[in-house]
Amino acid sequence: MTGRSMAVGKSPLTGGWGDSNAGGRFGPKLLELGWTPYLSLVPLRSPSTY
Repeated sequence: MTGRSMAVGKSPLTGGWGDSNAGGRFGPKLLELGWTPYLSLVPLRSPSTY
């Protein structure tokens, strides 16, 4: 079994987006270990609050 994995993030400093894609057995192996995929929509804090 194979699948696709993706990680996406947004810089709080520049507002730029970054993403990474991977194919293969990484995603299915995480499922075998009991990890569950999720989507996080957490609002970012302003850089001045760091």
